This record gives sequence, structure tokens and C-alpha cells, in this order.
Amino acid sequence: MKLVSVSNEKELKAAGIPFKPSTLYAWKWAGKYKQIFRKIGGKLFIDADEFEKLVNNSKITAGGR
Repeated sequence: MKLVSVSNEKELKAAGIPFKPSTLYAWKWAGKYKQIFRKIGGKLFIDADEFEKLVNNSKITAGGR
């Protein structure tokens, strides 16, 4: 499990997560992709390993519609 702070855009990009923090927060509060989010001590993280699995399984892409 590799946790990356959702609020840190540089860390997100370094972990291969091409989405902005605002998009990830919106997903969290909309209840989308629950398996990728972890909340620890009031701070929201994304599990980069789970994100990669999600991308590989569902073909999510940045900016893809």
C-alpha cells in the first residue's frame, strides 16, 4: 500500500496519478471509487496501488470522456 496525500499535487504526479486534488476530493465526497481512498487523522490519502489496479481494470484516463 502506497499512500499519497490527495492535497499534494506534486506527490500525486510523482505517483502516476494525473488528476488534480479537486477532482479526487469530488470523487471521494461523491462516493466514487471508494477502494482507492483512505482517511487518516483527518487527512485524505489515495492508495496509489489501488488506483493503478482501478486504472488497469476500468481504463480511466485523465481528461478522457
